[in-house]
Amino acid sequence: MSITCIVCGHINTGSNNYCTSCGAALEFEDTVSSSAYHLPAGTLLRQSHYRIEKVLGEGGFGITYQGIYLPNSAKVAIKELWPEKAARMGKTITWPPSIAPIDRQRQLHKFQLEASYLQKCPHPNIAQVYDWFEENNTAYLVMEFISGKSLYKILQQEGVLSEEKLKGYFIQVAEALKVVHSNQLLHRDIKPDNILIDHQDRAVLIDFGATKEFMAGQTREMSVTLSPGYAPLEQYSYRSKRWPATDIYALCASMYELLTGQLPAQATERAGSETLIPPRQLAAQITPQTEQVILTGMRMKVEERFQTAEELIDALKGKFVSPSQRKAWGLVKQGKLAEAVQAYQQCLTNQPNHGEAAVELALVQIHLNDAQAEVAAQTAIQLQPNDGR
Repeated sequence: MSITCIVCGHINTGSNNYCTSCGAALEFEDTVSSSAYHLPAGTLLRQSHYRIEKVLGEGGFGITYQGIYLPNSAKVAIKELWPEKAARMGKTITWPPSIAPIDRQRQLHKFQLEASYLQKCPHPNIAQVYDWFEENNTAYLVMEFISGKSLYKILQQEGVLSEEKLKGYFIQVAEALKVVHSNQLLHRDIKPDNILIDHQDRAVLIDFGATKEFMAGQTREMSVTLSPGYAPLEQYSYRSKRWPATDIYALCASMYELLTGQLPAQATERAGSETLIPPRQLAAQITPQTEQVILTGMRMKVEERFQTAEELIDALKGKFVSPSQRKAWGLVKQGKLAEAVQAYQQCLTNQPNHGEAAVELALVQIHLNDAQAEVAAQTAIQLQPNDGR
């Protein structure tokens, strides 16, 4: 038996009650009983402000429903906190004895924090949060309903993305990250499954359940919440410095997968020796420029990645500046020329044919009367013979 999902059109086979593509409840001709722990359609919440329509999906700690905000009949997404090994008596959740009261309060607080973080970050490419409340011995988060598919589902159903499509989507997500990072927040779980594409081709960053506050460059204890393949090495540590570049790595790892069809090597595997296969070796149609952007964002050392979402946006728009060269510019402005030389040398190690960096290095070394200035100048002339400086 097969049934077509009325939400996304995917043809499902077997006895699934929910679409294997988008998670929507399948509507059979005969009545299908929902899972015993899902709220049934028609359930009213928040003093009859919201009505449950159907289940959209579920994860380890939550069930997401499509609902209606009854005062104006608007569609909403309603996320219900569902503790591990919980049960339901009518609408009310029964917490398992294995979760102590203090841990229960922590889970409820974390759920409330997700709402708080989303409210701090109003942006068209971030799912809006409308409401948060406790009811039925648990908590609920009411959010913008987004009709569309995740980039992961698109990859599964349609194959790898074109560069043009990918850049358009990821510039949007990076714009959203600018707002997230400006509020001293890290998303910490960026991946294709957490980026939805709606029917207007809008990319929307979702699932702020792992989000944490941070101070750039400062060490802070954080739970080890990550998705292997997308997470950089520093995210595996309970205590390590946190930077916006942590999310940039995940963003570029997502681009890697969506262009090649393969999940990149885990950061822990890359720590001993580099095991990351360059994207163009997996998909020759990828341009060298896009490969350069992805590999820069996925460098193992934090300081060698793009440091801000704005830098990544510039690179995706064709205005690539390596982090090492950008660092060198800053050091020159500060008059720290010896340190600038090291930054330029690092830039040329990563990009041996970077003519502009070679010229700038030679100029700094000449100014310092460095013994290597002549060698640097000859290299610069070979790489950039018409520079004129």
